[in-house]
Amino acid sequence: MKLIISFFRVFLFGKGHLMGSFQNPLLQLTASAMMFIPLLSACGGGGGDSGSEPSSLSSVSISGKLAQAYVGGATIIADKKESGSQTGNCKLDAGEIGTTSSASGDFSLSVSYGNYVICTTGGSYKNSDGKSVSAAPMMTPAPDTNSSGWNVTPLTTLVATQPSLKTKLDELGGWNADIASSSGVPGKLLRVAKTVETYWQVSTRLTSDSKKQLLALENLAQTLKDNDVPTDETGLKNLTSSALQTSMKDSSINTDAKNISEDSMKEILKTAINKVTEAVPDSNDKIVEKDVQDQFDDAKEELDSNAEETLSKKPKLKEIAPIGTTENSNPYYTFSSTYGGTISYSGDCKSLNTSANKGENTIQFNSLSAGTYSNCSLKVTSSAGEVSDALNISSFTIKTKVTDTSAPVLTLITKVEELSTTSSPIFIFKSSEAGKIKVSGDCQSQHQNAVEGENSMFSFTNLAVGTYSNCKITVTDASGNESEALSVPSFQVVKTATLDSGIGFNPVISKISCTIFSTQQLQVVASVKDDGPIGDLKYIWAFDKIVSDMEIEGQCGRFKAIQSIYDTCKNNLDKGYYIENDSINPIQLGIRPEKGNANSISGTLTLIVEDLGGGTTKMERSIQPNSC
Repeated sequence: MKLIISFFRVFLFGKGHLMGSFQNPLLQLTASAMMFIPLLSACGGGGGDSGSEPSSLSSVSISGKLAQAYVGGATIIADKKESGSQTGNCKLDAGEIGTTSSASGDFSLSVSYGNYVICTTGGSYKNSDGKSVSAAPMMTPAPDTNSSGWNVTPLTTLVATQPSLKTKLDELGGWNADIASSSGVPGKLLRVAKTVETYWQVSTRLTSDSKKQLLALENLAQTLKDNDVPTDETGLKNLTSSALQTSMKDSSINTDAKNISEDSMKEILKTAINKVTEAVPDSNDKIVEKDVQDQFDDAKEELDSNAEETLSKKPKLKEIAPIGTTENSNPYYTFSSTYGGTISYSGDCKSLNTSANKGENTIQFNSLSAGTYSNCSLKVTSSAGEVSDALNISSFTIKTKVTDTSAPVLTLITKVEELSTTSSPIFIFKSSEAGKIKVSGDCQSQHQNAVEGENSMFSFTNLAVGTYSNCKITVTDASGNESEALSVPSFQVVKTATLDSGIGFNPVISKISCTIFSTQQLQVVASVKDDGPIGDLKYIWAFDKIVSDMEIEGQCGRFKAIQSIYDTCKNNLDKGYYIENDSINPIQLGIRPEKGNANSISGTLTLIVEDLGGGTTKMERSIQPNSC
């Protein structure tokens, strides 16, 4: 009886749904009779059918995460498979179930039909700067039963078309792992996941269609299946390059980059994978994706830039150094271009510079009157005739240059001892401006530069025994204004002494000047004078915006267990500024910010000059943003 019931069940409710096709009354009567038999059997005392199939109306509940980083706003489809395929069309068709992922990547589905694959399209994740980034389309096989933690990732996308990859991926840490989990996943597994994501990013240059991009990922899955999923850098680069070549040769996938060299695209891919493997060690140690997200972002940005440059002949322009506020009526402006070509100008700004090079360019505008300029822009036309978008030049201001007509004012601070026992007696004066010193009368001095403020321990040199009553000092500022002469009170050298270089005398620091260069550096120059050879001086620069080794260790020391992450933390930490000291006279110092440009530099610069004979002089200089 059980065998008969099963036969009737198949006959009536099987694939052909024969009941629905019965038109003949006799056949309908026969069918009704056949339906009655299993009903009687079910009500009778015979054994139940414990191996019966589940109802076609039963549903499977599925929930999990969309993880590249966590992807929000994506469409998730229980996508019915196309005939002869492991996948569907990745579109929400009539009769299919779909939903949208939350901002944290969560999703849930309840599916009451079979023979489907889960497919996601659209959505975005947050990068390390908090900006939204478009996510890759992804897939995962459908579970057989209710499942929570059924994630959709670049790894599950591989498995959806090549189920045999489950075994190898499980060896690396789990084919269905949440790769964005705050508890981390093995480095080997994250390496592969981010390599798949990088490969997809290149595939977007071949086609903008999500379905075709998934076909490109199928090629990668097939290549990995045939070659046992490597985790070393060389293996990952070689296999992804091979899969990319296959996709580029497939005209149904490569619709947008037909004329682009395969070698060029492979090189772009390999460069990006280098960045990925640098960020994630080839180990079983757990790595939290978020901790190295900034390096993935850098790899992505570089890939996009390289691909754009390869695929497009249209110059891309970017402002490097804005002008800001200046007294220079012929200001300099720095920008970059991805292609060389001819520069054209719009607005009030013109220039004799009409040729642009690939990379960084510095141009000088024609003379501009005082005022604010906000309508200036430029374009670059490449040799191929491609015209860039207009680069709008940041608003800038030309200030009226103030002509200095005021002469320095000199004041006596400390006179020379009336009876000096040295040929280099000490004299201290104050100047209201920096400038050049001129000594007249019978006195002489090696000191040439005066600073604004006190010129401490100023000394005359090589004076013979005798009386000095006609010595005078003047200071001439940068505008050529000469001070009134400061008379040195009469003094007498009664006994000369030979002194070692600089003993007892403080060096004299001239005014510290600085210049902001388009190369993102602020250069500081100071001149130091001493009675002895300049080599007997020690220069100590200090800047209060430099992060100490102790502070760096405090922020990055917790990552010491994993050397690569520890190094990454130190390398990416905003240390404030670098100091590049060149201890020559005049002393030159370069300050450049760890992040940002030279216009953002601020803080207090201190120069201490020590005479090895014992004298010390210190000078401070306040540096503000956009101003030395």
